[in-house]
Order: sequence, then structure tokens, then C-alpha cells
Amino acid sequence: MSTTLDRVVGVVAPRLADLLAEGETAILHAPHEFAPIEIGEAALELLDRGEPRDRYDVRKAADVLRLMPLLVRRKPIFLTWDEHLVMEQSAVGRLVSQIIDSAGVMPPVLAVVEVDIAVPDVYVPFDLNLSQSVLVLSPADIVEVGGGEIPPLVARRIHQATGGVPRLVAAAVEDALSIGPSAIIEAVRPTSAGLGTAAGGDSDAGELVQVSRAWAERLMPQYADDELMQLHAWLIPLHARGLAALAGSVLGRPVTPAEVRSCHDAGAFVSTAPGLPRALPTTLARALAAVSSEQDALAARSMRRAVSRAAAEEGNELTPLERIWLLTSISAWAGLNGVLGRKMVHLVLLSGTQLAELAQYWPEQIPQEWEYLAAATSFADGSWLTGHRQLPLPWLELMYLFNAEDPAGRGDDAQIVLDHLVRGVAQAQSPDIEEVRAAVVAGHEMLRRLTSESHHRLVDPAAPPSFSRPKAALVCYALLGQADAYLSIARLGSAQECVNEATALAGAANLDAYSAPSLMAGLTARSAVLAAKAGVHDRAAHFLGQYEEVVAVTASRDTEPEQIISISRRYRDDWHRLGSDAVDVLEPSDVEISVVPQYLPLEVEAEGLSLLLARGPVVASQWLKAFLARARWINLLSWEWWSLHATLAMIEVRQGNSEAAQRWVEGGTLPESMSLVIRAGIELNNGNAEQANQLADRAAALPDTPERWRLAAYGVKIATMAATRDLENGTELLARLPQWRTSLSVVALLPAAGRRAVVDQLGEEYADVPGLRLDDAAPVRREPAEIELTPRQMDVLRGLEAGKTASEIADDLVLGRETIRTTTKALYKRLGVHSKASALQVARSVGLI
Repeated sequence: MSTTLDRVVGVVAPRLADLLAEGETAILHAPHEFAPIEIGEAALELLDRGEPRDRYDVRKAADVLRLMPLLVRRKPIFLTWDEHLVMEQSAVGRLVSQIIDSAGVMPPVLAVVEVDIAVPDVYVPFDLNLSQSVLVLSPADIVEVGGGEIPPLVARRIHQATGGVPRLVAAAVEDALSIGPSAIIEAVRPTSAGLGTAAGGDSDAGELVQVSRAWAERLMPQYADDELMQLHAWLIPLHARGLAALAGSVLGRPVTPAEVRSCHDAGAFVSTAPGLPRALPTTLARALAAVSSEQDALAARSMRRAVSRAAAEEGNELTPLERIWLLTSISAWAGLNGVLGRKMVHLVLLSGTQLAELAQYWPEQIPQEWEYLAAATSFADGSWLTGHRQLPLPWLELMYLFNAEDPAGRGDDAQIVLDHLVRGVAQAQSPDIEEVRAAVVAGHEMLRRLTSESHHRLVDPAAPPSFSRPKAALVCYALLGQADAYLSIARLGSAQECVNEATALAGAANLDAYSAPSLMAGLTARSAVLAAKAGVHDRAAHFLGQYEEVVAVTASRDTEPEQIISISRRYRDDWHRLGSDAVDVLEPSDVEISVVPQYLPLEVEAEGLSLLLARGPVVASQWLKAFLARARWINLLSWEWWSLHATLAMIEVRQGNSEAAQRWVEGGTLPESMSLVIRAGIELNNGNAEQANQLADRAAALPDTPERWRLAAYGVKIATMAATRDLENGTELLARLPQWRTSLSVVALLPAAGRRAVVDQLGEEYADVPGLRLDDAAPVRREPAEIELTPRQMDVLRGLEAGKTASEIADDLVLGRETIRTTTKALYKRLGVHSKASALQVARSVGLI
């Protein structure tokens, strides 16, 4: 582990050196596991530019006499103090007084004390009083220590398990590299009654378990007479107020938040992020529980039972998720079953990684009496979701968990929401789009009432935060489902309202990626996709960045928000500044039958817009229609494909196919703003320029018209003016809007006259982009010669057309599988696609097969 620890020291030392430069005299006190001596020495080498300081190990107060000559010369000193000397406050006080009295002013000194329990009053005479908090590593630091072999998500899990403690991090990195990330999960496995994480002599235990164990064995004698310190071995990180209430119930005496904070200041406690409570590193807490169980099994069981009983009580100030995690951490399954019967619905706020951890920690064999734990396990492992999805995923999750709870403990608001969701299952299958729209609007009215009540509850001094904040989080989560429902019926403006309402309520409740990871991931993902879909590119970029910040905290990339984010990026691909080879810039992504069908239409539309730019309207139209033909096997009704209907209608307008465009409008699935733009294009194609202009003006004036479609309205207006040679009222200025450069797929949808005016302003380099070409009233079919494939690429293409796998193609051509894989990638790149289905579609459209 020494090499890994050296890398840890190398990462932390520069930060410590910057701190030491702020004062001449400093004392650094931290437990041995924080490697204070190693990091302090490395920091001094940086600070003193390689000139070694005289080092002295002070073991007793009399050792100060050895320092007198150096004090007179004011030569810089590096001191290490014996921790037992530190505990003798009078001896340390005399030592400090002697240094000051003999020299008048202290020379440059860094004193390092490896001590488990700090004594703050001792360190007053120094300019800088530094504790273990300056030595911890962040997840980004752990990635650096791993030398590129530790992914960011694994680094986050290591950080959560170790608290960033240097020696624990070094051990965890060693385990992750030699055993695998599963070693980290094993090190934080819940403590059972009378059983620890690993026995001291377990040779199979990973390095992290062994280092934590050694630390725990050294701490136990110091914690022997302090019940509050011992209690922390059985707890998860809790804020002082909630921990004090819980401790009072467990210890049978009043415990104040100030006493808890004092305890945290004096021990080996860390916080894994700003604002989060300080706690023992998880692996240390597990090891302490194991050691205490071995030393006094009866007392350990008594402590565990008391914690279990207190965590299950309604009166204390713990949030539902804190109760669930706490009971899980001590394997208190009966108490956990009771809490889940009342609070199971709060599991929706956990990330996929957290749910997977719970599923792994909970028992495999669950008695019939623990029905709520069984239902929660099904949710955590994902087995609950079977069959078709009639509602947005957030609503289905809420409905399942509400149903699985004990009906006797269900509140009035929960029952109202559940009843609405049950009715929604039937209403969502109605072929009458108006009936569906009315049901969606009614659901939003109910959620608005709950949102308003949540805001009032958050500022009510009589409502404890442990109650009001989690309830607000559930309302926010329901609003995510409401936004999805609006999006399915083409109400983008209303979907954005729901996201805005959820964002405001989450802010008022101080919710973040730590307290509600699933909510924050879903909220930022939906904010990104709505902005990208609407064409508000700067906001989309902002939310994409926010989403990555959430993932950095949660260490979890969950299926639904990841799909939504990928769609957001796909929509954003059309505003990259094109280079000399425009086609290669725009590479469609892989679109298969989605596991999250709710957002599949947007994913397909985004793919189609990329194809429109990269390959022109013929290929894009064929591809979109081919996917719609497959749509009957996906659990989505026809009106949920409105985004494809709108794009196909505009492609027909561009091609001059007014009747085909009109059929999409008459389908009744499109919102008014999009219908107006398409009708304007139809009127333009039919020679009714004045009517087209009026319709375009109406579309642009509607307040809920997405920016992307407002641009399309401007484009039709430009085409109308160009057709009539009437460029009055500054209409030509519309062609110069900077938004065109960042919304090229919209330009590609415009009629030729509008496209020409905009492309003239964009510049010559855009004229050859297939989707923007001006030399085709009806686009020219690309000839096979325009795409040249090597003989081997053609062989692979024919194999794909025949439905063969990579292995079968390799056998037929007597080539290695890796060669076929490389050739297939090159083939996809040449065709401008990323999937087999898209490759075959493009190849057929240009006559290659």
C-alpha cells in the first residue's frame, strides 16, 4: 500500500503547503490514519523548496531543552509530538510557554500530533490550528490517486465509504484495483447482531477492512467510558439535532445538539461534503461495531436493540430515509419492516446505486410476516416493474409504493394521489386525446394544491423539517411525472411549468443530490431536455452541466435520466459549429426499442433531425416513417408520437407535398403553435402568400410557442416574403438572427426560399450540408458512388443485411471478430450512423444494397 499512500500524500500535500504559507507557526493534529506526519513533511518540502527542516520528536516536556539553540537562531523546525504528551495538558502548556519565553517569538514551526481525540485548548499559541479536515481527499482526488484506473463513480463510492481519510483511501484503492469495486461494498456491509464486518484475523479481508479494524482496536479503549462516542459505531451520518434526539432515547438521558457537536469536534469525524453532518467513516464505524461485539457481545446487542427501537419511533426527528438507512445499517429487519409499512414511498428519492445497495444488504430470505420489506426489496431490485407502462415512470413508482404500504397508515393526501394515479391508468389508454388532456390538467390542479400546502408547511414553525422536507420531496417527484404527462400530449409549456414548480419547491425545502438524489437527477434531466427540445440552447447547456454535478454526488447513472440526458445532447448536436466536413460532425446515435418508452418519441425525433442534416430529407423521412411503422409494438398510443408527426409534416412542407403535410395536421395530435407553422407552409406551397404570412405571425406570437418552432415560423415568413419579393418592415432582418446558426435542423425544415435566405447569411460553408442544400426542389437521390466503401466493408454490410451476427460474419470471411468489429465501426462512420438499423436504412436509400 506504500506506493498508493505515496500518491495520496502527493495529492494532499500541495493543498497543505498553501495553508502553511498563511502563517509561520502551525500545529496539525489528526489520527494516524490521516497520515499527518507524511503529508506534513511533504508539504514542508514544497514550502521550503526542498531544504529539509530539523525534525524533533517531543516525547516529554523536558525535551524542549533540546530546542533552545534552534529557537535562538530562529531556524525552521518540524516537530512531532507524542499523543500521550498532548493528553497531559499542563505539560503541553508548560512546553509552549517555555518556547515563547525563551525565544520571545516562536520560530517557523510545524508541529504535528498524531492523536485520536483532539484537545483544542492546547493549540491556542499557534498561528494556524489545523485539524484532520485539511487532510481529507475528494472524489476527484481519489480519481487522481487511481492513476486513471479508478472511474469517477467508483471514486465516489470509495469516498462515501472512507470519508476521504488518506490511509483508508489508499487501502480502498488497493482493494478496488486488486479485488474489484465489490470490495468497497463488502467493507461497508451492515452490522448484524453480535457480528462485525470481519474478524481481526480474517486473512481474506481486504486491505480496507484490515486498516479500519486496526484503527477501531486502537480507539476502543479511548471510547470505553464514553457512551455517546460508542453510539456512533451504530449510526449513520445524522445532523446534530436528530442525533441528539435519537441519542437521548438510546442512552436514557438528555443529550443536546451542542454535546453532539462537541463529540464530533473531539474525535475522528469527517464530513463527506459541505453541509453534510460529520460522522465516523463508514468502514471505521463498522469495524468499531465488530470490535465492541467481540469484547462485550451482551452490551453490543443491547446498544443495537436500543438504536433499532429508537429509529422506529415516530416521535424523533429522523427523516424516513434516515430511519431506513439506519435500520438497514444494523440489520434490524423487523423494525425496518414496520418503518417501510409507513414510509416505503420515500424510496423513490434514492438513486439506482443506493437501491441496488439496499437490495444487496437486505436479507435474501424474507418471512411472510415482513411483507413490507418484501415489497420494498422488489422495488429496490427492479423486479416490481413488469408488463406495460401506462403512466410516466415517476407516477408508476409512486403508485406501486403507496399501494405496498399499510393502508391504515396512509394519509389523506397520499390516498388522494393514489386514487388519481389508479384512475390515470385507465384514462391514459383512451384513444380520445381530449379525454386524456382533461385528465392530465386535472392532475396538475391537484398537485398545485399540494405544492402550495408544502410551501406553507415548510415555513410553519410547528412542522419539523424531518416531516415537511420529505413530504415536499414527494410532491416534487409527482410533478416530474406531471411534466412527463404534459410532454406526452404535446404541452411543452405546461411541462416546463411543472418543472419550474418542482424546482421552486425543491429550493424552498433545501433538497439536493444528497437528500433526494433520484429527484434531483430527474429534475435536471427534464430541465435539460425541455430546454433542448424548445431550442433554448444556453439553458440546455446549463442543465446538462448541473446533471453531471448531480451524478458526481450520487455516483449513479440511472437508466431514465441517462436516456433523457442523451436525448438532450442529441437535440444539441445540431448547433455545433460545422467544420470543413459538415457531414462527419453530425453522427446519428443508436436508437433501439427503449426500456423507457415515455421518451422514445423524442429520441427518435432527435435522431431524425440529425439524419435530416447529415443525409437530407429523403433519408430522414424514410427513417422516421420506418420507425413509426414499428411503433405499434411499443406501448405508446398514436397521439404520443406527435413530435414525429410534426417533423414529418415539416419535411413534407419542405418537399412541397402539401396534401401529405395536411394529413399530419388533421391527425389532431399537434399543438396549436406547430399546426399554425405547418399550415403556413402549406399555404405558401399553394401560392397563398398572404394567408401563409398571417399564420406564421400567429404562430410566432403565441406565448407557448417553443423557440425552435418560433424560428420555423420566422423561416416560413422569410420564404413568403422572398416569394413575393416583398422585403418591407425589416423582414430581411429575420434571416440574420443569430439563432439560425445554433438551430440548423430548423433551417433544414424550411421551404427552399426561406432556406436560401438563411443559408446566404450563414455562409458558403453551410451550402453543401446535405440537409441545407438549395439545388433540389425535390431532393436528388444520392448515388452509390457518392459513398465509397471498401470491399471488406461491403462484405460486412451484406452480412448485416442478411441478419448475421459479428461472429457469423467473421466465420464467413475467415477473419477475426476484432477485425469485423473494427470494420463495422468504419462502415458506420462512412455511412454517418451508429447502429445497424440506421446503417441498413441509409445503405438502401443510396442503393448500396
